[in-house]
Amino acid sequence: MRRRLLSLSKELSARSDEDWDRDYVAWRWLGERSPSMGYLVACPQFALLRVGDDVHVAWDNAEIAIDGLQVWTAESGAVVLSVEDFVAECRSFADRLLASMESRIATIATGKAKPRIAVDVRALGEEREAWTQELERYFESYAPDIQWLEAESALREIAHEGGIRLSENG
Repeated sequence: MRRRLLSLSKELSARSDEDWDRDYVAWRWLGERSPSMGYLVACPQFALLRVGDDVHVAWDNAEIAIDGLQVWTAESGAVVLSVEDFVAECRSFADRLLASMESRIATIATGKAKPRIAVDVRALGEEREAWTQELERYFESYAPDIQWLEAESALREIAHEGGIRLSENG
């Protein structure tokens, strides 16, 4: 259903600025809850949605292929975690990533690792510090520019215009 709505939305948004604005409202809310992976050739499609005290993680990579070969083994699915468990895992990931970066920089700085290219250890340390600050910002409170009710209304308009029937629950 999501894929059909997205395709229809793109078609309609090419018609006018008004339709483009509606497309933005419809998809911005979900886009803010989907990690940016556009730098990958065949990026995975997944979204994170908080519903009450739970975080729903859903993915659909069934149609992502390169030269006819499936790119992702996790084709489609969903999992639900408590907000507490989700945030704890995100913090743990950030801590492990930063510790690994620090360890690798230290092995280069002490001469234990011998890179085959010139490496600016000071710049690597600055980059790690930038990532520390960036990751910490992810744990701050955030007010989205599009509220869910606006996004839902725009999605329902797009679905109606394309003859797609949505239930009251989704």
